Amino acid sequence: MSRPGSWLRAVAALTCRASTVERLVEPIVSDLRIEYDAALGSAWRRRAVLLRAYAGFWKALAVHGLLSIGRRAEDADQAVFRRAVACSCLGFVLVTLLLALPPLLDGVHLNRGTVRQLTFAVTLIPQALPISIPIGVCIGIMSAFRARALTRRDYLVTLTIGFAAACLVGTVIEWGLPWGNHTFREMTIAAVTDGRIVHVEPGLNELGFSGLARRTDVAAVRHYHLLWALSFAAIPLALFTLGVAARTRRMAARAFLILVTVFAYYAVLWLSDSSLRQGVPVLVAWAPNAVFLAASLILIWRQSPPRAPSSVT
Repeated sequence: MSRPGSWLRAVAALTCRASTVERLVEPIVSDLRIEYDAALGSAWRRRAVLLRAYAGFWKALAVHGLLSIGRRAEDADQAVFRRAVACSCLGFVLVTLLLALPPLLDGVHLNRGTVRQLTFAVTLIPQALPISIPIGVCIGIMSAFRARALTRRDYLVTLTIGFAAACLVGTVIEWGLPWGNHTFREMTIAAVTDGRIVHVEPGLNELGFSGLARRTDVAAVRHYHLLWALSFAAIPLALFTLGVAARTRRMAARAFLILVTVFAYYAVLWLSDSSLRQGVPVLVAWAPNAVFLAASLILIWRQSPPRAPSSVT
C-alpha cells in the first residue's frame, strides 16, 4: 500500500520540473505524512489531513502558475501546466461567484445578524461548485492551449487536471452539497415562518453518494448515477476543450467556444434527464459524458501526429 502523498508526488513528477517538485511539492508531502501519522486512530482526522493537503497542493500549483504567466516567451511551453491550473482555479472562482450571487441578493431580506448572513452566503458555495468547477476547467484548458500541435504531455496534463477536478466535485457532492443545500432550505423556511423551527426532510441532493446508495426507488437510483456523472464531467469536457483550443487562435473565439461547450453539455444533460426518465438510469445519466468523450476523441484523432513531449514546467 502506497503512503499518503505518493499520488501528489507522481503527478508533480510528470508535470513539473525537478526543482519545482523539490521546492514546492516535497514540503507539502512531508507535512502531510507527519500529520497523517499523528492522526493515528481517527479516520475522520486522517481524511481532514488528506483534504487539507490536496487542497494545499492545488492551491500552491495555482499560485505558482499565476506567478509564472508573465515569464518570457521561450518559457511558454514550460508554463502550460501552471497556466492551465491557475486559469482553471480563477475561472471556477469567478463562475462560483456568478452562480451564488443571484440567490444571495434574493436572500438579503434575511436580516438576522451578520453571522446568519455569512452562513447563508457560505451555503450557496457547495451548491455552485459541481457546475463551476468543470466550467473553470474548460476556461483553464482553453486559456493554456492556444492553436498548437498537441503532444502526449498535453493530453496527460489535461487528464490530470480533469481527474483532480472530478475528485474535488465528488468530495463536494458527498459532504459539502448535503450540508449546504439542507442549511439553505432551513434558513429560508425559518425566514418565511418568522423563525419557527420546522423539520425538513432531506431531499435527494442532501443525501450524498452514501445516502443515495442505500435507496432503491427509481428517483434515487437515477439521481445517484446523475451525481456520479456530474462528478466526472470535468474529464470529457477538458478533453473536448483541449481539442477545440488546439484549433482556435482568437481570444473572442475561445470565449465563445467555452460558452457553447458548457451550454451544449448541460443541454444534453437536461434533455437526457427529462426526456428519458423511463430509460436505464446508468445510460441516461452518463449519456452527456459519453457524447462529449466521443467528440473529444474525434477531435484529437484528427489532430496531426503528436510531436515529442516537451517539458511543461
